[in-house]
Amino acid sequence: MINPSFLVPALPGREVAMQCDTDAIWIKYSPRLKHFIRKRVSDESSADDILQEVFKKIHSHIGTLKDETKVERWIYSITRNTIIS
Repeated sequence: MINPSFLVPALPGREVAMQCDTDAIWIKYSPRLKHFIRKRVSDESSADDILQEVFKKIHSHIGTLKDETKVERWIYSITRNTIIS
């Protein structure tokens, strides 16, 4: 199976199964996530703060992704949970 381009195998000896190219994820998902967030949050500033928090969580929790074919579902799940928290 081919991994999405923003997921790369972890360096040898690392505990994390995958490492994340956050820039590639940002380019691909940030416009859609921003729209998704703005539909649920009343102001632009809060939406920007939530989007930033989402990407911090993506970067720090990429090792918890068990199935790289479900990256988009995983990202939106993080986004939804961040909005409601």
